[in-house]
Amino acid sequence: MVVLKYLVQLVPLRVSYFTPSITITFALKDLPLAEGLALLHGRVNKTKGQYVVLSIQNLPAIYSFAVLVNGRRNLEPPKIEALHRLIDWLNNSGKFPHIQPLGLDKSPLKDNGWLTGLLEADSNFNISYLLNKKSIARDVDITMRLSQPPPAGGG
Repeated sequence: MVVLKYLVQLVPLRVSYFTPSITITFALKDLPLAEGLALLHGRVNKTKGQYVVLSIQNLPAIYSFAVLVNGRRNLEPPKIEALHRLIDWLNNSGKFPHIQPLGLDKSPLKDNGWLTGLLEADSNFNISYLLNKKSIARDVDITMRLSQPPPAGGG
């Protein structure tokens, strides 16, 4: 479940009128994780860059994913909207039990790992300092950077 909370932050949901898919981009160093998740009827595509893309197009696997992430705190409004489109598509397909689209999870932060997923996906920490003559740190600067990824489609 921890991996799920982490991954939901990374997942751009793509829902078309024909067939939904789930794509997750991983750094090349995370290839073993991507390959492990590909066991859920997915496919890992290696790219020319330093990343790989996991694609899941198997409908039962997508249905299971929708059930698991429905109502999770770590879904941002655009992802909730995409998830609800996915749920509508699955419900209209008539191939699976009905899923009731849920809103945002409002459980206490201490009980939910959404921040971990967000920070792991889109942030970094930096600590810089100078040493004095006795090799003791001075002028310590601690920075956390959180980046908002561009929206899907580049706009």
